[in-house]
Parts: sequence; C-alpha cells; structure tokens
Amino acid sequence: VDVIFEKGMTMSPPGFNEMRQTNTIALLNFGGLRAPLNKGNISIGNVFELMPFDNTISIVRIDAQGVTDLIEYLYTMNGQPISNAKLNLTSENKKMMIGNVPVESNRTGIYVITSNYLASGGDKMNFLRDADQKWDSGILMRDVFIEHIKNKGTVSNNGIDGRLIILK
Repeated sequence: VDVIFEKGMTMSPPGFNEMRQTNTIALLNFGGLRAPLNKGNISIGNVFELMPFDNTISIVRIDAQGVTDLIEYLYTMNGQPISNAKLNLTSENKKMMIGNVPVESNRTGIYVITSNYLASGGDKMNFLRDADQKWDSGILMRDVFIEHIKNKGTVSNNGIDGRLIILK
C-alpha cells in the first residue's frame, strides 16, 4: 500500500490541487491481495498471483462524513491496508492521524488513493463511492508494483508498525 501511496502522490489529477502529506492516505483491501510474496526472487508471475485483478489507481476526496465513515469501517472490519495514517481505535475513542496531523484538522475532507474497485464502493466502502470528487488514473496497480520492484530491486515488509491499533 505504501507503493500505491507514493505513486498516487506523484500524480496531478485535475481539481485535486490540495493533496498533501497531511490530508492524503492510501487505502486498499485485504481481498485485493490474493497471494503472499515469499522471500527471494520475485517474478512478474508472482505479482500477477498477488494482484490478479486489473485494478487501476483512483483518487477520491471524501467529506467530513466520509472520514467518520472510513474510521468506523476500519474499526468494524478490524482494519485494512492503509498508508500515511495511524489509527488508534477503541469502542470509546477513535483517533486518526494523517502525516502526523490529527484528523480533526482535516474534518473538511481527505484524499484517498485507492483502487477503482474500492472507489466505486467495492468491499462495502460506500464512503468512497459517495465521494464528492473522483478521478481514475487508468494506471494498473499491478504495473506500479512491478515498476517499483524493478527500480528498487526489493520489497520490504514493514511488519507490525503501529499504523493501526484496534481494541474491542
């Protein structure tokens, strides 16, 4: 998901001039990643097994209600792959930071870099479907991942890094 965030931040969608590190996240779903990447050499076939769908990178802008719905969705679903955000979610308190800035500063809305499938409300992410602004890049997420591997020569596993803490 970090790779998709990095690529999305280099894009210049028309009307999305306010995208910054402090108001933009990337959000994917566990179901979109279909196979593990094992240690060792990674082939293009391995990437197709990981990402078998022709999903493209989309960017949406969700309003304050969408932000609230996003946080509640992550709590209810026990998380999803997310980048540039830290969430601490309990039944009594739900806190989110984007680029180390508390979400309260972004209550007018945030930008979400995601897949076209999720942007259309897939996986019950209706808060993305109902976004007030949407843009699709036409760039396959799989191609971005392949390009990243070719350029970097490696894929890192961030492991448990405190991005998402859910206590129920």
